[in-house]
Amino acid sequence: MADIPKKSGRRTFLKRAAAATVGTAALGGAGVWLGSVSRVSRAAGKKVIVIGVDGMDPRLSESMMKEGLLPNLARIRAAGGFSALGTSIPPQSPVAWANFINGAGPGAHGIFDFIHRHPHDQCNKPFYSAAETLPGAGGYDRPIPPPGVAPIGSLHQPGKATVEGRVRVVEIRSVERNSVLACEISDSTGDLTALFYGRSRIPGLMCGSRVRLKGPVGIKHGAPVMVNPAYELIVPQSGGKSPAGEE
Repeated sequence: MADIPKKSGRRTFLKRAAAATVGTAALGGAGVWLGSVSRVSRAAGKKVIVIGVDGMDPRLSESMMKEGLLPNLARIRAAGGFSALGTSIPPQSPVAWANFINGAGPGAHGIFDFIHRHPHDQCNKPFYSAAETLPGAGGYDRPIPPPGVAPIGSLHQPGKATVEGRVRVVEIRSVERNSVLACEISDSTGDLTALFYGRSRIPGLMCGSRVRLKGPVGIKHGAPVMVNPAYELIVPQSGGKSPAGEE
């Protein structure tokens, strides 16, 4: 927290206190990134602490740092970096925070505004868009397996299978001293982890996207795992699918 002069009005105090807590993102409007390049975790990947203030203006923070009013943030900037971030489209708080949490845009998480209306009842009972949770079975995040694929929950033995689900986690993991791209998907019956060796990212494979995987299935700690499966990104907007990728 930055030092606050003893004689300050309430408005000045609130501005300075809010600006002092800005860490890496100001998601409601514009944003800033403050980070250090010298402190890296020894574990796989990097550990990051994010402190977000909705609607915080990076220009105000920069101005106050130059005036010496935010010495702690100035030290972080000197040790790492400081740059402006773009916001969401549309630039509204529920959309921006949902983007940040899910790692995907409005087309994936379905939040486009402060207010949401159900398509079948648009005139009545509008509600706050971030206040609704979808059911776990058959909802957006856990779709019902379509015909022709195996329910993830039915995979209890090693074999070959084709599964389809929503991506919930995409991250780099350390597996047997190798850095592996790990992707966790879910359907209404269970969860499955796909491991892609030799890959750091796959275009389009992100949290919120829907994917079909095909290949050998193993069981680890009671849960199904696929290694380097063929993948197909499902594109509901056009009713089609992306070309399959063979690993």
